[in-house]
Amino acid sequence: MEELKTNKTLQQLSLKNLTCTKQHSEEVAQSLHDFIGGNRSLQHIDISYMYFGADEVLHILRACTKSRSLLSIHLTGNQVEDSVVRAEIRRLMRPKRRIQNLDEAM
Repeated sequence: MEELKTNKTLQQLSLKNLTCTKQHSEEVAQSLHDFIGGNRSLQHIDISYMYFGADEVLHILRACTKSRSLLSIHLTGNQVEDSVVRAEIRRLMRPKRRIQNLDEAM
């Protein structure tokens, strides 16, 4: 994961089905948080079925909200069962601004 911090050209990252122990999942989530927060080219990330807990998913998503290049993140198969956590995920992933109707802008 250390190599990701220095990569400035990666546009898609798939870690689907990469499972970690609880101890390692926290480290991996922190590495992803740092990478996403500092990367300006990443557009798509797939962390499906990594079995992250709610804390790890939220930590990663907080970095995603600051990204100017990220278009999608796949979260299926992670350990997010709590309705409060799901509501927080929806809030974090909501666009910060609405796109204007192009007809109105002209």
